[in-house]
This record gives sequence, structure tokens and C-alpha cells, in this order.
Amino acid sequence: MCNENLLKELNELRKRLNELETCEINYKKAEEKYRNIFENAIEGIFQTSPEGHFISANPSLAKIHGYDSPEDLINSITDIEKQLYVRPEDRKRMVKLLHEHGYVEHFEVEMYRKDRSRHWISINAKTVKDTNGRILYYEGTMLDITQRKLAEQALKESEERYRVVIEHSNDGIAIIQGDRLQYVNKKFIEMFEYDSYEEIIGKPIFITVHPDDVEIVKDMNRRRRQGENIPARYEFKGITKNGKILYVEVSAANITYKGEPVYLVYLRDVTERKLAHDALIKSHKELEGLNMAKTKAIHHISHEIKTPLSVIHGNVKILKRKLNNLSLSDEFNGLIDALERNIERLFKISRDTDAILKVSKGLEMQTAQVIDLFLFVQNQLKKIKENAMHRDIEYQLEGENDLYIKIDPYVLKDVVEGIIKNAIENTPDKGLIKIAIYQEGERIIFKVEDFGIGITEKNQQHIFSGLFHTEETEMYSTKKPYDFGAGGKGLELFRMKVYAQRLGFEISFKSKRCIYIPTDYDVCPGDISLCNFCKSREDCLKSGGTSFFVSFKLHRESKKILHDELKTGITFLNY
Repeated sequence: MCNENLLKELNELRKRLNELETCEINYKKAEEKYRNIFENAIEGIFQTSPEGHFISANPSLAKIHGYDSPEDLINSITDIEKQLYVRPEDRKRMVKLLHEHGYVEHFEVEMYRKDRSRHWISINAKTVKDTNGRILYYEGTMLDITQRKLAEQALKESEERYRVVIEHSNDGIAIIQGDRLQYVNKKFIEMFEYDSYEEIIGKPIFITVHPDDVEIVKDMNRRRRQGENIPARYEFKGITKNGKILYVEVSAANITYKGEPVYLVYLRDVTERKLAHDALIKSHKELEGLNMAKTKAIHHISHEIKTPLSVIHGNVKILKRKLNNLSLSDEFNGLIDALERNIERLFKISRDTDAILKVSKGLEMQTAQVIDLFLFVQNQLKKIKENAMHRDIEYQLEGENDLYIKIDPYVLKDVVEGIIKNAIENTPDKGLIKIAIYQEGERIIFKVEDFGIGITEKNQQHIFSGLFHTEETEMYSTKKPYDFGAGGKGLELFRMKVYAQRLGFEISFKSKRCIYIPTDYDVCPGDISLCNFCKSREDCLKSGGTSFFVSFKLHRESKKILHDELKTGITFLNY
């Protein structure tokens, strides 16, 4: 009996030993499992004493703080509060919370790395106590949240910048959900003469819209909600709290605000611009009426002046024939010549006026032809030099063939001759005129550059205005065409500007008044050798001058067609 009991106890003991072995194996496995978790966790895991040093730390914690190993961290940090915390009072605050609640979650603090650089850490920790309630240590995890904090800071700064921009914007800005105002800036309040934000937040946007335009704004909002295409900008008539009418330009964009789809709306007060535009339209209509009246008056004057001019011109010719056999003084013959020249000038003014009126009314010109501009200008320059043989001027022509334009040849002759003639009449003897034809992209440029007296800044703004005299009448009334100072009536340049507007080419100029004769009343002697200021020709060439630019559209066609059409232009040139 005794042996049986002993055997039974031995079996029970053996069973317990097996259970203990199994428990030990499981414990080691669990210990290994949690050791792996501890060693390989992304978060830094720690145990710290109440006095402020590390009891244990995993590799991630050491890495987070820039240490080579947990041992390096534990041995280096002997006072967590002073060595690790940027603001030591943060640890005191965390310990207080641990004492009060037993744990902390997402406690964010700024800490030092080993190299004393700063980073942000989020701490989850709890208090571990013995059976008597005495605190043994604190344990928990640390996570580096530096990137998140930097992003939050950047977002905060960005929001602050945008808030400042919006609040100080010169445009009214509103956020509208449905038809209700959810946010407005200071300028919006001022624009519609409200006293506070509370007066308008939550109210329909239509309280700022004049009854005349409410349906327009409602339709725009409806179409925007339905995803239809609407203008990027539109205008409506607004009304302020005090009943004042204003005109508002609107642009809007879809955004998300507090998780809901809304419209970010910009409103600009364009009342002054609107009123100015209306006034401009009214003035334009009035100006059109005045221009029509002026055109009729000029046409009437041109028509009325032709008959008496023809009579005077005929009488002068009869008088001249009768006096041919008489011996008259040179002075008297000079008076007769001057009279004929000025009668011819009046005839030319009449013809120029008729031409301008014809183009202005849109009357058809001659048939346009394809023309090689360089050959055309070369031919015209030859004729002009023959007419200006009495002038001592150097001409330089540069360019290339096969630069074609399509234009009425009579108009082109008028433009080329007029601009070169203008240059000659403003260039003193022994001076220089440069003429160039070249291509810029899809445009062909005809440039005439003189090194003459130039145009004063005051006169430059009126150069294409018509009957505007760039010189005193007395200075050119006794001159012949191409004489120095013979230009001045301005009709030729005005006619060219009208041609350009009607036929689609462009004309412009730039000018520098001669530095030695800065005003219209200063006189150039008309010959460089007679100038009191210029010691050499180069002095004159550098002193001033004017460049005219005429830009034509390049005409692209086959060489054969161009060659055939060019023959017509050459025939015209030799006409």
C-alpha cells in the first residue's frame, strides 16, 4: 500500500515536472517573441526611472535619438530632463500627468539628438508600480514626428499667408455654399457697406445683387452647380446695404471648405471702369459724328477750292505768256514762279484730300499685285534721285530680291516715294539716307533712315494727324519739292496712315531731334559744311535723325506665279 502511494506521488511529480518544462519552453518562446518585437519595433521602446535615466531601450529608440546603440544611449544619458528635453519643464509636466492619471498619450515634445539637432517626439507612456503602489519606472514608446510637425508648421504658415492676403485683398472674396455666404473678407464688407460679418454670413448672395440682375446671377449659379460651362468672368449690377448701385466683376472656382464643396468667389468693384467705358462709347459716337461732319466739310472745301484755283492757274499762265516778250526783273520772275509753285501745292493738297477721303470711305483701290519690294524700291529710288538731282545727298540701299508683298502698286508708289521724299526734305546737303528692305518672321520691312534734323518730342505725337505743320509755313512756302525744309504740310504722312489702316500694313517711326537745334524755331543751314556746330560730317550724322518703318505681310506663292505677276509691277514701274 505504501509503495503504491509512493509510486502515485512519483508519477504526479513527474507530470508536474513535464508541465514545468513545457511552461519554461513556452516562457522562453514568449520571451523570444517579445524580445524580437522589442528589438525590431519601429517605435522606440523605453523604460526610465523616476529619477530620470534609462533602464532599457530598444535599437529604434537609440536610432531615433541619433545614438549608435541602446547601450550608447543608456550610458550617455544620465539626466533625461536636462540632456534630452529642449524644454526641461516638458518632462516635469509629463511626470505630473503620469502621477495624476497613470498614463499619457500623444504627448508631443521637442528633444535633442546626440548631435544636438532638434526633433519632435510623440510619447505614449504609463506608470509601473509595485504591490505597495510605489512607482518602479515609466515605460512606453517614442515616435519621431518631425516631418509631420514641419508639414503642420508649413501649412500653418501657408494658411496665415493666405489669410493675410485674403483679408488685405483689394477684391471682395467670399465662400458660397449653395446660394449662402459662408465666409466673406473685409473688402467684401466694405464694398457692400455692411457693418459686420454677422450681418451677412449665412445670408443668400442675392442680397448683394440689384433686382435687375438677380435672375442673371441665379442662372450662373445654377449652371455652375450643374457643371455647365460658364464664362470665367462676368459682370452684374450690385447693390449695397444702403441702396448704392455698383458694378461688380465676378470670377469663381470650385473648392472644398470644411469637407463640403463650395465656390470661392472673387468680386471686383468695376464701377469706375464701367462708367468710364460708357462715357468712352458715348464720346466715340460723338466723335464719329464730328468726323463725319469734318469729312463733309473737307470734301466741300476741296471741291469749292478747285474752281477758283483753276481760274487763278489759268490767269497766271495767260499773264506769263503776255509777259514773255517783256524784259522783267529777276525779282518779278521769281514772284511768278513762286505763285505757280504754291498754286500747284494747293492742287496737290486738294488731290491728297480727295485720296484720303476715298480710302477713308472704303472705296476700292486698283487691283493688288504681287511685287518684289526690293526691285520696286530700287526703281523708285532711281526716279527720286533724278527729281532731287540738285541735292547733294548720299543714298545707301540694302536688301535682297524675292521678298514679295501683295498690294496696289499705286499705293506702294505713294508710300515709298512719300517716305523717301520726306527724308530728303529733312536731310541737309552732304547728308546720308539709308534705305533697307528685310524680313522679320512673316513680315517684310521697308525702312528709311535719315540723319537729318529729326522731329521734336512735342511734334512726334502729331506726325500722322493730317494738316499739322512740322515747320513754320514761311519756311517751306517758297521751296520746291525735295528742297531742304520743303516738307511740312503733313497730309502725305496722314494719307499713308489711312492707307495702312485700310489695306492692312503698318507704319511707325522713331526720331531724335538734332541736339544742336532742339526746338522748331532753331534753324539748320541745310548744308553740313555751313553748320556752326558740326566740325565734321560724322558730327552731323550722330546729332539726330528719323527712321520710318513700313511693315507688310509676306506673300508666299510659287516662284513661277510670282515671276508672272512681277512683270505687271515692273511695267507699272516703267510707266
